[in-house]
Amino acid sequence: MTGTLTYKEPHQLSGDAFAVVALVRGSARVTESSIVASEIDRDVTSVPVSFSLDLGSATIDPSSTYTLQATIVDGDNVWVTAHGVPVLTKGNPSNVAITLAYRPDLLKGAVTGQVTAVGLAPTATAYSMTVLVDPATGESLGIDVRNIGAGLPAAFSVPYAITDIQPNQDYVVTAEVGDEGQTWRNVAGVPVITNGNPKSGVQIVVTPVAVAPSPSPSATPSPAPSAAPAPDRGRSDDSNLLGIIILIAVIAALAAFLIARGRNSTDEFPPPTTDGEAATGDAAAADTADGAAATDAAAAAPSATEPAPPDGPAQTS
Repeated sequence: MTGTLTYKEPHQLSGDAFAVVALVRGSARVTESSIVASEIDRDVTSVPVSFSLDLGSATIDPSSTYTLQATIVDGDNVWVTAHGVPVLTKGNPSNVAITLAYRPDLLKGAVTGQVTAVGLAPTATAYSMTVLVDPATGESLGIDVRNIGAGLPAAFSVPYAITDIQPNQDYVVTAEVGDEGQTWRNVAGVPVITNGNPKSGVQIVVTPVAVAPSPSPSATPSPAPSAAPAPDRGRSDDSNLLGIIILIAVIAALAAFLIARGRNSTDEFPPPTTDGEAATGDAAAADTADGAAATDAAAAAPSATEPAPPDGPAQTS
């Protein structure tokens, strides 16, 4: 989640200024609204202030509403988001440019109280952050951030626009304490403002956020040496049998080829005839030739019985 923070006033930040950005998840169930992730930047000297919020292992639910709350604190001068900026889900962006409002200029009420924890001794760089959330819409309505190096409990005063509050709806505050990379948060939102709930004297108890330990690398087991595979007797016998079958097939094919070739030679050259068969054949051929010659001679000679052509007409005296 990335973006920038700025404000409109002509104010030069001092060396003590810092900025805080928080991603808040809203939920229809009052006690499930919470801060998902946050970031503090203590090296702020001018605006705009760029931020990059690491979501880490946080699970983003597409059906939930997420808003970004931010502030710049410079001594008694504070600029805040007058209203949470929708981000990430439901078509909202993951990069935003936010113009903060100067806190005294807000038309506001305020939810006040204390953030505390058991067994937490904050260092000089620790901070507390408290956010007001509307569970019905999932939007965050105000934020308060403070240095808490002096220790806990830490006071808070979350401003909000009076026009954002509907008398019959529920509202909750949720808090976080950050100190040198460690984070504490309250498990459930605390109901405030409406339906008989307080808007002052609110107590928020935070507990450590468990960080899942990184799995330690395990040694890769060395593979055990495997014995050389024994020869497969069955496969050897099968190979020998296959060779014999192929040899028999080759011999059979060669024999069939030789037999077929012998038959073709017999058909091409007819068997020789005997002397008697040859003489008989020659005589028959001679008789046939003589008969044919006689027939041709008879056709060529004129017939003896053929009548002579008639004489011409007789001359008269």
